[in-house]
Amino acid sequence: MDKFVKELLTEDVLVETAKRYGIGKEKVYFVGGFENFIFGFEANDKSFIVRISHSSHRGLD
Repeated sequence: MDKFVKELLTEDVLVETAKRYGIGKEKVYFVGGFENFIFGFEANDKSFIVRISHSSHRGLD
């Protein structure tokens, strides 16, 4: 994982991810990533993957 991106992976990111999907943070697990954060979690007997990109990797378009 890119060092800059890795430094951005904080507990706050995990907490906010869980909050937005209405689950406890203990259910969210880090899958991997290079320029993104890839998280997984299970809810309602289904598995989900969430990709979070830092704003520095987005264009103005």
